[in-house]
Amino acid sequence: MNTYKYLKLPLLLAVILYSTVINLSFAKTNANLREEKPSQVQFISNNLILLGVKYGYHLNDKFMLGVQGGHTNFDFEVDYKISTSVDYTYTDNSVNENAIADASFDTSNTFSTAMPYGEVFVSYSPFSNGFFTKIGLMYRSWKFDGLMTNNGYVLSNCRSETLGNVDCPDEEELPSEIADLPDTGEDLANIYIEWPNFATDISLGWNWIGDFGISGGIEAGAWIGSSPQISYELITEISDDNIIEDLENEIAKIQKRLDNFAILPHITLSLGYNF
Repeated sequence: MNTYKYLKLPLLLAVILYSTVINLSFAKTNANLREEKPSQVQFISNNLILLGVKYGYHLNDKFMLGVQGGHTNFDFEVDYKISTSVDYTYTDNSVNENAIADASFDTSNTFSTAMPYGEVFVSYSPFSNGFFTKIGLMYRSWKFDGLMTNNGYVLSNCRSETLGNVDCPDEEELPSEIADLPDTGEDLANIYIEWPNFATDISLGWNWIGDFGISGGIEAGAWIGSSPQISYELITEISDDNIIEDLENEIAKIQKRLDNFAILPHITLSLGYNF
């Protein structure tokens, strides 16, 4: 979920290096080349993650119509904390007592998916120096499927009415001691995260065309749409209401974080050829 945090430095360095090289290489660019070489094919990279291809056609020296698309494979992991209280039998020598313990277990969820998208756009270049603004309609199929897995239990505050605080059972005793809880390593639920299919792409940038047709550009903008939604489907039958309540609370926390992803900023690098 924090992918952008790790990409900030390499993305910034790539943008600085790329824009410097492109600007020096195509310093003689002028608006006439847009009409002389109206068709443009470029390889593109969004945020160093989404890779794709763009085709555009200059209607004149101001307007370009185009399409672009691509995809990437994307992985990330989410951790959850689930807790409940459980009844068990405390045994010490000849003593057998009904006891209760606070039980918590960490679960993890690994998401892995391809992220294909396609877009139609129109760009407007008001000046001869390569500057443009762009608006596009984006169709994306971004669906994350993952399994929530129980990674192990921790028992604490074990107690009985007559003995007070007592020793908690060892972790390896848990599957036999506490049959109501999911076993360690067991998959608990399928988790789904899905972005709405349509979004608007608004951006501005520079696109340079060299005398020999080699072209390149850089743009910054945002994909603007609705927030992705998270849902779940239980795999293991869970009768403990506390576990279900905690699970739903964890899902709600993730949804609150996902609400921040309705607007996704992007920096796009492109390199290709005009003819």
